[in-house]
Amino acid sequence: MIPGAPYDEVALLRLISEGDAIAFRQLFERHKGKVYYIAREMLHSDEAAQDAVQEIFLKIWLHNQRLAGINNFTAYLNTVTRNHIYNVLRKEAGQEKLLRHLLQQEVITGEGEALNTLALHEMQRILHDAVSILSPQQRKVFEMSRLEGLKQDEIAASLGLSKETVKKYLADALRKLKSQLGAHGQSLILILLLQLR
Repeated sequence: MIPGAPYDEVALLRLISEGDAIAFRQLFERHKGKVYYIAREMLHSDEAAQDAVQEIFLKIWLHNQRLAGINNFTAYLNTVTRNHIYNVLRKEAGQEKLLRHLLQQEVITGEGEALNTLALHEMQRILHDAVSILSPQQRKVFEMSRLEGLKQDEIAASLGLSKETVKKYLADALRKLKSQLGAHGQSLILILLLQLR
């Protein structure tokens, strides 16, 4: 766009759909504050909100060809933002459920809520560190299966993979996680194995 020209969102979206990074930067600067505000309100974390802004706009850039046909970018952005944040919250809820199950198996109850909370946070850190070593595809399949509760055929359909490929990713993820979690006790691994049925 020409510097100093009036803001023309339809023209900007067309330029972005053609791969114009400068136009995309303009769009980002114009809308990032609103996305951050919504994400901060829903996720209750500055860091999570900043991550959400980056991930949402990355998705928009990666699917930039769609932008040429959009007449109401604000509505489109609201939908993308809402869906992304709901996915984040759903993953967190799934992870919390898994961690609470681990906690019930690993921590002797009766020691008070403080012990449970500390153990839960430590297990969360251990699990997060372990999952972070997975390849992007393994991590995506693992999270969809274990944290979102999707079946293998649903994951395959969603990602455009065969069910056998999904099974392989899960098996590879399990192998890596078993190795990574080995230092934290066999019972933790056993529970993870049961969760990965």
